[in-house]
Amino acid sequence: MQESDIAKTAIIIPLGLFEFCQMPFGLRNAAHTFQRFICRDLGFVFVYLDDILVASRSLDEHLQHLRALFQRLADQGLLINPSKCQSGKAEVNFLSHTISAAGIRPHIRGSYLSSSSR
Repeated sequence: MQESDIAKTAIIIPLGLFEFCQMPFGLRNAAHTFQRFICRDLGFVFVYLDDILVASRSLDEHLQHLRALFQRLADQGLLINPSKCQSGKAEVNFLSHTISAAGIRPHIRGSYLSSSSR
């Protein structure tokens, strides 16, 4: 948090005035701040809320990208949940779309189509 923003976090309780020197409750509860923080200077990273996508052209490049991302997270004391991670995938499902080297295509589910549009 920038020093000029600390005053904006002030709260008053019977014990006095308190200001946060770091983002209250961690960045995971401030999605837009988290998104800007992670994407800054990492052109291969795409973030939506607390989901992070890493786009790479090769396995070696992917490993370099992951190292850079993990270092950024570690430098700020942020943790990821390994059980929710997928790595090295040629294709991922994200926000009702499939993303791959071939491009982005929406998921089409029968339940979203009326019988007259099939």
